[in-house]
Amino acid sequence: MQTATINSVLNLAEKMSVDEQTIFFDLFKKRFNERRRNEIAINGKITLDAIKSNTAKIGSVEDFLNDIESE
Repeated sequence: MQTATINSVLNLAEKMSVDEQTIFFDLFKKRFNERRRNEIAINGKITLDAIKSNTAKIGSVEDFLNDIESE
């Protein structure tokens, strides 16, 4: 699969009619949102697994900042 640059995609989109641009934008937004939902779900599962296995660190923001400073 050939990788397109952002500029080339924008140039192609500008050549579309307004209706085609609307359809393209809607489809792109739906695909982007689905991919983002999947990423969030994976991160959620990883977090839940860490909590269940007792490997997650739980604390306040202050605890977090102290951990960062001590590394």
